[in-house]
Amino acid sequence: MNNKGSIWAAFGAALIATVIAIIGTALPAAAAKAPASKAPAAAVSLQSRPASGGSGGGGGVKPAPPAMPADWPVSVPVPPGVLLGSTGRSPLWSVLLTVNGGAAQVQKSAIAFYVAHGFTADTGYIVHNAHYRLVMQATNRDHSATKSNLIIALYKL
Repeated sequence: MNNKGSIWAAFGAALIATVIAIIGTALPAAAAKAPASKAPAAAVSLQSRPASGGSGGGGGVKPAPPAMPADWPVSVPVPPGVLLGSTGRSPLWSVLLTVNGGAAQVQKSAIAFYVAHGFTADTGYIVHNAHYRLVMQATNRDHSATKSNLIIALYKL
């Protein structure tokens, strides 16, 4: 049985709860209205990752490739990498990327990427600008010291 989806769903829920705890504020009621849909300004590759598991199940239907949330802010770029998944809507979004490099290198590169795009680094995991706060965590992929998962949680201030 393949339960990777439920693992990622639980991980995503835990990440969102952590982001909210870090930010230390409840989501504003006015944020219930989502802005008009915009195409993301992203340097991320939208190529699909290979299907996992063997044959069977699914009846030959291929899942749609992962995509950025429709209302991801155009003014917030995404570092280069392969998009594995995303979720959310205004005021809280998250994306999961696979990025070349070890976790420590990827973490530092992600912070540097956002600083180069006008954000201020608060810590080695958090950046902000006047409108958004991003919390990022890089972890080495299983059995790899050269590829890492980068989770980015974006919160509209």
